[in-house]
Amino acid sequence: MSGFKKKLFTKMVLGAKSYNEKHKEHAKGVTFFTLGVITVLSLLLYIPEKIFAAIRKVFGFLRKKAVYIAGILVVAIVLVAGWRLVTNIRRQSSADQENGSVLADSTTDNSDAVSLDETKVTDQEENTSQAVEQEEETAQPTEPEEETVQSTAQEEETVQSTAQEEETVQAAEQEEETSQEHAQMPDDTKETPQEPESEVKTDEETKSEEKSAVVTKNEDGQAGQISEKVETSDSKSNKTDTAEDSQAAKAAEEKIKSFMEEHPEAVGWISMEDETISYPIMHTDNNEKYLSIDSDGNASETGAIFLDSRSAADFEDSNSIIYGHNMKDKTMFGNLRKYREDPSYYNDHQYFEIITPEGIYKYKIFAYMDVPDHYVIYDYVSDAAKAFVADAEAVRRKSYMDSEFPVNSDSKVITLSTCTAKDELRFVILGVRVEE
Repeated sequence: MSGFKKKLFTKMVLGAKSYNEKHKEHAKGVTFFTLGVITVLSLLLYIPEKIFAAIRKVFGFLRKKAVYIAGILVVAIVLVAGWRLVTNIRRQSSADQENGSVLADSTTDNSDAVSLDETKVTDQEENTSQAVEQEEETAQPTEPEEETVQSTAQEEETVQSTAQEEETVQAAEQEEETSQEHAQMPDDTKETPQEPESEVKTDEETKSEEKSAVVTKNEDGQAGQISEKVETSDSKSNKTDTAEDSQAAKAAEEKIKSFMEEHPEAVGWISMEDETISYPIMHTDNNEKYLSIDSDGNASETGAIFLDSRSAADFEDSNSIIYGHNMKDKTMFGNLRKYREDPSYYNDHQYFEIITPEGIYKYKIFAYMDVPDHYVIYDYVSDAAKAFVADAEAVRRKSYMDSEFPVNSDSKVITLSTCTAKDELRFVILGVRVEE
């Protein structure tokens, strides 16, 4: 640095000197200016000069002491590594001790709980045995009580025999009085003996019982007629509801058929339970048209529900893919996200229908999941779909729910696909056709 500074300052002085010789009238000012610049540069270069000098000394020292410094670094590295190893061993031992203490505490607690349970069981058995003994003692009378019972029975027999004797004496006296009265009375004034009152009462009771039986029979008959009328009215109402439902279904089918006749690219109608989704299914030779055009052919952000161009229009492929936008207002396929948001939603919404001119097909949802937009499931169309339904286990493993409903090589599957908040993901629902 000092050599560079000397060369610089020398050039500046020589330059000022040559300028002063040519311009003597400005010599004084140029000289002072040159001195000022040299002073400022000296101050500015002072600190870097010192820094470079220090660095030079350090490098010179390191060159001389390189072996010693390398040894010191090695020793330092070894010490640090040993310190960290010891620290880790101590931490592990302390953790093992804590785990051992926790296990010991839990074992002690368990043993205390077991002993308490055994004590409770023993107490309960003792209380039960005491209660049984008390009941046995209460059930077995003592000897004095037995003697008292026997004496009481003898007294009752004595009283009964005495009462029978008195009744016998009274009856004999009455017979004697009656015979005397009959002997004194003339023959034509003798009255025929009346039947006992008890027998008369029995006849009246019999008549009342017969009347009550008749009333009961009448009441039962009326009740039977009423119940028959109620059952008849219920059956009529059920028949009326069934007829109304069938009429509504026929009207819906006719409406769908008329729509399909007016729209040649419509191949069916999809309907979810509770009619949360109910739209025509369009089909054309590409998968772009109905992304921004509705089923009437008008430009629309919602687009339309459409069948993959590679799928058969009669839904007889092993796997048919149907697309629809996931709208924020839950139109189109917007309601499909309820299966993700609420796991219990599936319990009441396990089926959907595809209505075609050939018939109504019912599908049971057996899996649903998020998949990448280029997932292999979008390749399972036409002939490749047969391999998918023959072994759908690889796809079912990704499902948020698996109903374990069987799917085999003869199954007809519908895949409902919609977009998500993430551009690279799609949400799909898989349904398999079931017999009505």
